[in-house]
Amino acid sequence: MSAEAARILGSRRLPAVTASDLVWPDVIDDGWVVVDGAVLLAAWFRSYHGDRSRFRTTTDYELAVNGRGIHDLDLTGTGEARVRALLRRGVAFAQAALDKQRHQLPGVIVTARVSAASVLLDPSQFTGYVTFCSRPIDVQDEIAVSL
Repeated sequence: MSAEAARILGSRRLPAVTASDLVWPDVIDDGWVVVDGAVLLAAWFRSYHGDRSRFRTTTDYELAVNGRGIHDLDLTGTGEARVRALLRRGVAFAQAALDKQRHQLPGVIVTARVSAASVLLDPSQFTGYVTFCSRPIDVQDEIAVSL
């Protein structure tokens, strides 16, 4: 986790997760599947419509299937408060999904990436994203924030 993300969240791991933090509980309940060597969230794999052959690597495919924007339509905060809420939701989901994965596929290492960044057309607004892959993502930090 980046130092900036830890500062905004107040910790490197969420001590307590609330119902409003945990988005997509049904996705966590559905668990994980391995398809052609790709480790995928089962619910998101079933709803994904991309063509597997268009991805150069398994990691690229995993990042696409396992990635989603973090729910934010109910958030009213702005600036750092909004970033904190987005990161809490992303980290809570990532922790729960990775806990499920470790129990379901104990011999597999999966990395989560949670990010929050300003919206291109309105830099005063922020959006969040979460994704997973079975190999470490080639970035310095697993959880990042761009202010």
